[in-house]
Amino acid sequence: MYSDTECTRRAGNSTRSCQSTSLSSRYVRGCGSNQDLSKRIQSLSSPSISEIIYNNETFPLLAEFLQIHGRESLVGFCAIVIGISNLSADKRQALYAVRAAYRQYVDDESISNSWLQPTTRESIRQQMSQRN
Repeated sequence: MYSDTECTRRAGNSTRSCQSTSLSSRYVRGCGSNQDLSKRIQSLSSPSISEIIYNNETFPLLAEFLQIHGRESLVGFCAIVIGISNLSADKRQALYAVRAAYRQYVDDESISNSWLQPTTRESIRQQMSQRN
């Protein structure tokens, strides 16, 4: 039985306990296995942003969340990313979409893109100027 202050693990017919204040220190002290903790963390882990964006069920939820919090431009950017990935077979169309996204979300200062860090924006600008 586990509690905030004590963990107990039954091994065969014996029972051993240790005093601890956190789950991680209980496992480090040997009252459970680190492998068990790792499995628990993995099963509770969040999906990656790619998994959210490219999933037909989760993307609308993400879009709604971003719109509620005033990040409409980020929703549009995500939609363009999805569109570009779908155009990967047609490189000319994909390049056109990338340039359009650059003009709209990186180069245009009038759009509030607070989600795009200034250092990231400048790095993208430098890369684009080197390619032109």
